[in-house]
Amino acid sequence: MGRVMYKQTSKLLWLMSGLLLLPFALWMGGEFSAIAGNDANQAPAVRALEESTVPGCLFAWSSSDAVSRGRFTRQVDRNKREPVDQVCQLSSDEKRIFYFSDLHNQQGKQIFHLWEYQGREMAKVALGTVKGARWRVWSSKNLIASWSGTWVLKVVTKEGSVLHQDQFEYGTL
Repeated sequence: MGRVMYKQTSKLLWLMSGLLLLPFALWMGGEFSAIAGNDANQAPAVRALEESTVPGCLFAWSSSDAVSRGRFTRQVDRNKREPVDQVCQLSSDEKRIFYFSDLHNQQGKQIFHLWEYQGREMAKVALGTVKGARWRVWSSKNLIASWSGTWVLKVVTKEGSVLHQDQFEYGTL
């Protein structure tokens, strides 16, 4: 019994040390992968998250099953339909921010960007009905200096399902 207990404790300690080292490995420039798939005979889909080069940002893009790429930005290039930069922290002298969403397999759904501050809905922007397997959309939010703190952006359907969520810090630099 003592040997079995030792093995269980040993496995638990190994698992806990791995969980504690994950943030350190990411901080030191490691790569984090999300693995999806529930069929044992199917190879799992692996999505590697690229490390960001922007101070205050951990990853270059946020992603989920519905949003293959999401990012706060100062502007979106309308010709390329891509964000021009990445923002994770914004000073209070800047008064506008955009959120870019690259939607994946959401055809037929009505999509909204829901901007929240301190748990309160500050704006809900209708982005229309998705008409393709890949659909790039964005919205912007005008900001007031007194609204400093954490802002949350949710990509939601007309029915209220949250497909994706991201956040940035405003005015707390």
